[in-house]
Order: sequence, then structure tokens, then C-alpha cells
Amino acid sequence: MTNKKLQAVLNAIYETDKVKGGVVGDGKVGSALEFELRTGQKIKGIYHANKAAALANALAKLLEDHKKGTIKLSPSDAHYAAKEFAGIWQVLNRAQYHPNVISFFQANSDRLKDFNNTIAKIMKTEAVKSVTGQEFRPQARAATQSQCEEISCSRGGQEADGVPSRYGGAR
Repeated sequence: MTNKKLQAVLNAIYETDKVKGGVVGDGKVGSALEFELRTGQKIKGIYHANKAAALANALAKLLEDHKKGTIKLSPSDAHYAAKEFAGIWQVLNRAQYHPNVISFFQANSDRLKDFNNTIAKIMKTEAVKSVTGQEFRPQARAATQSQCEEISCSRGGQEADGVPSRYGGAR
């Protein structure tokens, strides 16, 4: 890596405290989040959705600044930043969020608001539109229809502010 800002983001993507344990897969935040979204279990007592969204946003901002010419990334740095962004985005935008994760967000409105705001920023970033597309589409994997209705996953679709209503977007 030649860009120090990119290196700092990449360092944050990887779990560095392996002494305490709790590292999942390759140690990337996306791997931790993938596990949490699939199982509903926290790693080291936390969910990593906000951290993953913040790191994806940091990568998107670096790529946007590079596109605008306000910073210079080497071709390999730009490629690596785009690759890491795509990996995190794929997990954030997976088809199903475990109901435990949805319940956590419902019980922690500040975390939900931060998550929604970060996703909205990413969705507005031109440099990553080829990866993000036009829609953020996760939904809860619900065991029953009543559980599905409780978290609004049956409504789907984008709301006026670009954030699905099931994640606190405008209704």
C-alpha cells in the first residue's frame, strides 16, 4: 500500500487482536458480520454491522476522492480498495439478516440510525455505484409471518429516503 489513509482502513478491516480470540474466518470484519447475520450470534459481545458499514463508507470515500482527483491512489491501491469495498458491501447487502440482528437494531435506535445514515452515504457515492447499484435489499429471515410483519420484511422496497423501512427509513 502506498496510501496511508487506505492502509489505516485496511488495518481496521482485519482483526488484529488474535490473542483474545474470537476471530472468525480470515479475520476480516466482513467475515465476522457474515457469521453474525447467518447465526444471530455476536462475536466478542458485539455485532459488526456498524463497523462494517463505517469501513465500507471509508473505502467508498477514498475511491470517490481518487475519482475526483483530491487524492491519488496507485492503480493497485485503487484496485485493492475497490475489491475490499465490494467484499464488505456484498455482506452488508446480503439477502437475509438474522432476526436477532434486527431485534438488536430495533432495541438500539442510535446504532440503527448510525447504520442507516452510513448506508445512505454509501448509496450516494458515485465511485461505488457499479458495486452498490440502486437498491439496498437485506431482509430478515423470519420463522413466522407474524415475526416477518413485526420487522416489516414483507413490505420491502425503498422508501423516500432511500433506506428500507424495516431499517428505520421513512415510511
